[in-house]
Amino acid sequence: MINNQTIRSLINTIQVFRSFFPLKTIIKESLLFLFSYKFTKGSSLSLPPAITFLLTKRCNLTCSFCFIDQKGKSLTSELSLNDIKKFVSTFPPKYKPGIFLCGGEPLLNKELIPIFNFFKEQGMKVGIITNGLLLNIDLIKDLSTASPDIMIFSFMGPEKIHNQITKNPNSFKTIAANIKNYQENCPSSKVIYHYILHRFNFSAENIDQFITDCLEQKLKIKNIRFLYLSFLTESELKEQESFWQKNFPDLPSPNYNIYLQTDNNFAPSEKELDIIFDYLKQNSNHYNFTFKPFLSKKDIISWYLTDFTLNRNCLFPWASLQVNADGKVFACQNIEFPIGSIKTDSLKQIWNNNNLIRFRQKLKKGLFPGCARCCKL
Repeated sequence: MINNQTIRSLINTIQVFRSFFPLKTIIKESLLFLFSYKFTKGSSLSLPPAITFLLTKRCNLTCSFCFIDQKGKSLTSELSLNDIKKFVSTFPPKYKPGIFLCGGEPLLNKELIPIFNFFKEQGMKVGIITNGLLLNIDLIKDLSTASPDIMIFSFMGPEKIHNQITKNPNSFKTIAANIKNYQENCPSSKVIYHYILHRFNFSAENIDQFITDCLEQKLKIKNIRFLYLSFLTESELKEQESFWQKNFPDLPSPNYNIYLQTDNNFAPSEKELDIIFDYLKQNSNHYNFTFKPFLSKKDIISWYLTDFTLNRNCLFPWASLQVNADGKVFACQNIEFPIGSIKTDSLKQIWNNNNLIRFRQKLKKGLFPGCARCCKL
């Protein structure tokens, strides 16, 4: 069965994206999901309530903790409006999944606005995840005609640390100015600040400085979501590759869409965590703080160390799909195991095909080595 911490993480996610999905949809999909997970042999009785489209894998930043920087700049494939229209034409008439547009940096895709408008015209809720640097006033005005339901901006900490990690001395102030313009022109859009937790910003002092820096830039800040840094160690990656060859010998080895950490001797102390949680509690009347994923103090301390394991269930392959920039569809955001392509396959052909069912069946028995530190847990 699904353990308690997995349920806590799921509840946190529902709280963050409550405005994205009608309550009726949440109840219906939750019941169908639970029945599918427990009683079917890897199939799903309902279509995915959310689909993520990686519009590009290119990025205008080279952040220290990002797999894209590790893989270089040869990631040139991009989704087109025609690709997306063809795929959406295979959806049942009443099917309206929540759509997330991300990357890389999705604002680099020149068809972002037509793609965004197309989904909105279909009556779908749309969220965009961006670093915000390219969100100029022209783009904001184009988006404001049918504002994104959710806009998520990624930060690496307060101004000084954010600029160091992104390797751009003006990054923070530029993003802040763009967010300010966005909030003024798209007031109905829910803005979420993603704060990526890593060794250089993991303290109450840095969290407080981040909020101070945002307020000094005249930003409206309400929703702050803390994300633990996702990564694998070299030994975990090797273990994952061996696991795949043993359990899926007839399938090609996947790519791994995750940062490879070679230096992981950092871990916050229990005292430091107590200070952080006391700070968050004291400020909870002013801000909505959530974490992705939900972790106990013990899990947080060990998250950044070698050979980390988490006793969780992964629900992602029953609840979502990820469409890559080249059109390939994955059941997992980190393990790039293609189960179809939006350029050649319908949603029906992809959602419960044999390879996806096999993937779910194996995952239900326990997390893979490559699942360590995944934000979807």
